[in-house]
Amino acid sequence: MARLNPPARSLPRGRRHVRDYSRFVTAMKFALPILAAGLIALLAVWSQIRIEDGRFRIGMASIAPIDIDRLSMVNPRFQGIDDQNRPYTVTAAEASQVKGNDDLIDLVRPQADMTMANGSWIAVSADNGRFQRSTKHLDLSGKVSLFQDKGYELHVQSISVDFGLGKAVSDTSVTGQGPAGELAGEGLRVADKGAVIELTGKSRVLLYQGIPQEKLP
Repeated sequence: MARLNPPARSLPRGRRHVRDYSRFVTAMKFALPILAAGLIALLAVWSQIRIEDGRFRIGMASIAPIDIDRLSMVNPRFQGIDDQNRPYTVTAAEASQVKGNDDLIDLVRPQADMTMANGSWIAVSADNGRFQRSTKHLDLSGKVSLFQDKGYELHVQSISVDFGLGKAVSDTSVTGQGPAGELAGEGLRVADKGAVIELTGKSRVLLYQGIPQEKLP
């Protein structure tokens, strides 16, 4: 007579739940570290891509060939003395060395002043300029204005200043005014650091009434 095996008894529902949860926990112990390592690797690669992309954009926006080929500075200041040991000063908003010539400096919004032994002075400003350090020459252009301590103000389009000799020359039209009157000419010569101002070409001087001639520069 054949013997029949009794049917397998199923585990209670609660015990099955505990067994399945234990298997899930065991699987997560292996899966989570792998997943975390993968995410870290992905973030590292992505961050490098973003950083390199950002560096490239900044470089293209801020670095130009002029910055690579020559040195530039902000708010430069040059000081020196002329042939008679009288001081002069040149400042600017920006300065850049001319490519291939370290002796030449291009200036943005330059200003210069020269002082005589007796304390009198003349100052000049412009939109642009080029300063040659070895020869003490300053070429200015674009709305050039000269100011003298006697109260005279002159305007030209360009002028060449020789700090060594204390003189300046302009072959462009000049207009100006001061305590004694108004003046205009086709050119300008300044000598002895502003002590002597001479108009060249066709010139016109309008004297204010009652101002003695000796007050002219």
